[in-house]
Amino acid sequence: MYFKTINLLIGKEFKLDNAGKYTISADIKFTLAGGRHVMPIDVDKSTEFGFAVYNYSNVYAAKLDDYFQSDIKIAFKINLENTTHNFFIAVDNFTNHKNQSEQEWNPVINKTVYKHYAGIFPYFGYRFNF
Repeated sequence: MYFKTINLLIGKEFKLDNAGKYTISADIKFTLAGGRHVMPIDVDKSTEFGFAVYNYSNVYAAKLDDYFQSDIKIAFKINLENTTHNFFIAVDNFTNHKNQSEQEWNPVINKTVYKHYAGIFPYFGYRFNF
């Protein structure tokens, strides 16, 4: 693909009382980015020598797969006169897409293998604003 990054953000906040003191919100985010360019590995020379030999004549010609991540978050907010309390639970990469982070040469199988970013990452938090 020939783009840098595309983000799609969708969210909705619901008031739980007439004054707007208590709210609950839900957010979802999708990110699609072009794969990172990497130095290509010369397979024939790497197989011969038993370690990664890079093809310097085609610097950054190789590219990792495109990056896709989808995140979701649900939050509960309490708005007071001078402070705001925000409790949330979120899941990053909830579709568990296996995004490539880097390449390396595996001399045992004589093949380029790829490391991946973390899969599903759930977390929760509390934010206090004053």
